[in-house]
Amino acid sequence: MAHAQPQSLPLWRSMLFVPTNVEKFVTSAPSRGADAYILDLEDSIPMAQKAEARIMVRTAAAKVGAGGADVLVRINRPWRLTVPDIEASVDANVCALMLPKIADAGHVCAIAEILDELEAEHDLENGHTKLFPMIETTEAYFHAAEIATAHPRVVAMNLGSEDYALSAGMLPEEEGLFQRAADLAPYWEEAVHAMKGLPNVIDVRNIGLVAGIELSAREGAPGKRGMEACIKAYEAGLMVRVTGDIIALSPPLILEKSHIDEMVEITSNVIKELD
Repeated sequence: MAHAQPQSLPLWRSMLFVPTNVEKFVTSAPSRGADAYILDLEDSIPMAQKAEARIMVRTAAAKVGAGGADVLVRINRPWRLTVPDIEASVDANVCALMLPKIADAGHVCAIAEILDELEAEHDLENGHTKLFPMIETTEAYFHAAEIATAHPRVVAMNLGSEDYALSAGMLPEEEGLFQRAADLAPYWEEAVHAMKGLPNVIDVRNIGLVAGIELSAREGAPGKRGMEACIKAYEAGLMVRVTGDIIALSPPLILEKSHIDEMVEITSNVIKELD
């Protein structure tokens, strides 16, 4: 059963990955001006150094978050690494965990249950540690809606395009994934630019298979129209990103022309429904 979602979501316009065990990067991170810093325990940390990096999480979190930015930790997927990563990362200075290669809603709930116990042990408010699932397999992609609503701790999610491509049996290189994107780009461009004449649309921009639809802001409420579009699109079965009043479309690179048609149709209908 899906849980109720939190009342407020974080505003992370910029996020910077920081290798947890590289002191010079940890020390210099706060000067970069990001909204959030992601202490990495996964891809940037060699297997032989993961235990060492784990020990450094809490000290690193205090340093990178000293200026008031949010601090997240990207943990590892295999359960034998996941559990000790979580145990090392539950801390007052860590607001969320990024969860790579999430399989399904049950996976999210299992991690949330571990957090319930650890937060109690560390005298943290229940729900302090939010979750950021990462869709990185074709199997998980088709469960994205269930994953997004799996638990109230979930506040964000993304698509890890490179791992996702590998999961789909394609190499993220020019002969495969990138060439496919290039072949579809003209069709995509024509389709998304057809939305230029819709109500409240100021501009439509694209590069490759990425597009931004800029909406006019409501007087006294900048960003509200964009967020409403995001919610309505999700309810209609389409995941989009928004920055202020700009709707960002960035589909998986394995899509077909029929998927482009469907995305544009849903987005167009959503825009028409906005006041």
